Amino acid sequence: MSDHTTSTDATARTDVNADTIIDTFPRVSLTPDSEYIETIELPAEPADTTPTAEVLRSELADPYPYDLFSHQADALTALETGDNVAVTTSTSSGKTHIYGLQIARNLLDAGVLNPDGTRATEQNDASTALCVYPMKALTKDQQEALDDLYDELGLDIRVEIYDGDVTDGRRAIREQADVILTNFAGLNVYLEHHDKWSRFYSALDLIAIDESHTYTGIEGMHVAWILRRMQRVADYWGGNPQYILTSATIGNPRDHSEELINAPVTVIDDDGSPHGPRDVILWNPPPRDKTRDATPDEESFDIDIDDGPDSEAEEDEEFVAERVPASVEAPKVFNHLTSRDIRTLLFCESRKLTELSIQRADEHRRTNPREYDRSTTVGREAYNAGLGRRTRHSREHQFKTGVLTGLATTSALELGIDIGSLDATVLMGYPGQRQSFWQRIGNHAHSIR
Repeated sequence: MSDHTTSTDATARTDVNADTIIDTFPRVSLTPDSEYIETIELPAEPADTTPTAEVLRSELADPYPYDLFSHQADALTALETGDNVAVTTSTSSGKTHIYGLQIARNLLDAGVLNPDGTRATEQNDASTALCVYPMKALTKDQQEALDDLYDELGLDIRVEIYDGDVTDGRRAIREQADVILTNFAGLNVYLEHHDKWSRFYSALDLIAIDESHTYTGIEGMHVAWILRRMQRVADYWGGNPQYILTSATIGNPRDHSEELINAPVTVIDDDGSPHGPRDVILWNPPPRDKTRDATPDEESFDIDIDDGPDSEAEEDEEFVAERVPASVEAPKVFNHLTSRDIRTLLFCESRKLTELSIQRADEHRRTNPREYDRSTTVGREAYNAGLGRRTRHSREHQFKTGVLTGLATTSALELGIDIGSLDATVLMGYPGQRQSFWQRIGNHAHSIR
């Protein structure tokens, strides 16, 4: 992603780059050379592509508007030979199109679709696919992505979501859908009633497991047992599914994938997608002085981080240097970005901090009137799993369509949005795992931690 421009008012245009963001931040003596700041520049990388016609049949290759990235081509070739595949490439590298195109290829091969993309039969008893996602938000996002792909290719493929949010038309989905999108919590419940799914399971050709790197530890063991139950159900009804697992960068993709599905996999990890230049800014909060005895309430919005030691403190009290909490500093950076119309996600450690971060960002904007035009409003909201379904869906939609410039979120949205389409992210500390770090910063031009 190349550097672009955003505006702070109707006339001025400001380059969005790391130095500008740092130089304009309202803190005295803060520069790109400050001891509190380190910028890592990640250069752009060109795409490595393969002609689509070398991999796909003409019915798919002709309308497909792009050459395939090399990892897409390698994965589709492995799938065609019958291999299970684990694709471990970066965010926004086109992994959805891999299983989307494989599903289309299966439906054409099975005669469900005519060569022109129209349906050869209304009742699909020949080829179905199951796609499993870790988050409902991601499920909805991926349904849109698959629908867009099939519309572009002129294919009449029925993609439906089946989870706890779906209350109407469940029977029709089970009996008519070509592709069903769900999550493992739901699948664990639905397997008990597999007789109602006999049509779908008897024709099951492909199971796609998205963001497979998230299934580790106890949850990973739980998912592995669900998949074994899934395989037994498919065997019972006559289905013979092939597996494709997609993941962000992970250290042991083969071992992890094979443990999940209990079958051999072919690993595709040579990323052929392009990457724009990115700036990763390591932003260390500034120090503050406080007594050893005082314990700041870092969750309190009323904390005055700019105060020095209490003027009435005893002369013999021992003072130590401590840094402003990340939970206080990160919302300021979040405000600085969103006030400049830079689309930003702020990742927080708890639901409470998402709400507090919005308040702190608003307060930072109000207390710096010279830097931020208070006559205009900035659209930003909190996002967490504790919000109602309608509220979550509304804020997701508003953020994706540009109505909201920023969301302060927990990890609930880490896998629920196309990270690579954003301008910036702010991480309130290191998330604990390398794959989560890269998942969160995606392919942004500017990522700040």
